[in-house]
Amino acid sequence: MEALYRAFDFLIHPTFWDPNNPPMKVNVNAKTVGLVSAILGALFALFALFAILGLLALGGVATAVGGTGVGGLVMVGVIFIILALITDLMWTYGGWQMYQEKPEGRSMVVVSLALSFIFSVVGDLFSTNIGGIIISLIINGAIYYFVMISRFPNEAPVAGAVMPPPPPPATPPTV
Repeated sequence: MEALYRAFDFLIHPTFWDPNNPPMKVNVNAKTVGLVSAILGALFALFALFAILGLLALGGVATAVGGTGVGGLVMVGVIFIILALITDLMWTYGGWQMYQEKPEGRSMVVVSLALSFIFSVVGDLFSTNIGGIIISLIINGAIYYFVMISRFPNEAPVAGAVMPPPPPPATPPTV
């Protein structure tokens, strides 16, 4: 896992933009982002499991009706879906760690998003689906942005973000 973190260190600790001074100045709670990430990762993992079952069933039907060479294509598809399932499970676990207010969860979410995008691009290139690559880039980029600008309670808020006003002081009860 450390090798993955080293490989994607340029995303975990970006030098191409400052997460403390992002273009859209919003304070986002890391615990909330972690919960949303964990839920989305779990949903995508569930979809990947259904996709594996559907692809295997489709391959079985195609082979039964006399399709030749279908088995290899089905296995390539299953391999890419298994890789997507692994990244979705990483995303879920990293989001859960963020929800537990553990900063290392942010790194796992970032690495899983990067791997998910890479596997998506390779899979979409096999099917010449350029639209899928663009949609994947937009979705993963938006999630990456919010993960990076999210703040844990012990971190300083985003520079220049509008903070809500402090609550009014408590007034003593009148008797």
